[in-house]
Amino acid sequence: MYYKLLLMFMSFGLFFNVAHAEEKYTITGNVSFQYDGDIYIRICTLEEWAEFLKPNYELSVPPWKMIKINSETKKAGEVSFKLDSIPTGTYVIVAFQDVIKNQKVDYEGMYMKEPWGTYKEDDFLGNRPRWDIVKFNLEKDIGGIKIKL
Repeated sequence: MYYKLLLMFMSFGLFFNVAHAEEKYTITGNVSFQYDGDIYIRICTLEEWAEFLKPNYELSVPPWKMIKINSETKKAGEVSFKLDSIPTGTYVIVAFQDVIKNQKVDYEGMYMKEPWGTYKEDDFLGNRPRWDIVKFNLEKDIGGIKIKL
């Protein structure tokens, strides 16, 4: 009887861990651009998004995924990306082109000087998109995203 009870508890624990394992998803798409400079792309939580919007934010890899632009990709004007193993959550996907080539988000006054865009477009009033407009809930794989810089 003791062994049956122990086996039942172990089975329940295994089932509980498997049933509640966090789902991970993949996001794929393309970023179109027209200038020279590496492309940085990232998926951000609300806190990370707020950090990105601060002047002189540094584009460190990781968490940013960098896509090197060469003469061939520049001519194509578009690069593909893949972000994997992303847990369920609420996010913004942002892409940025470092045309000044200093690995920073440069501002002129309150406006970003370099091209950037998000997965969900906003009217970018004041060149600062709003979280409540550009956020999305990730609950499944997403493909075919288009971001224009």
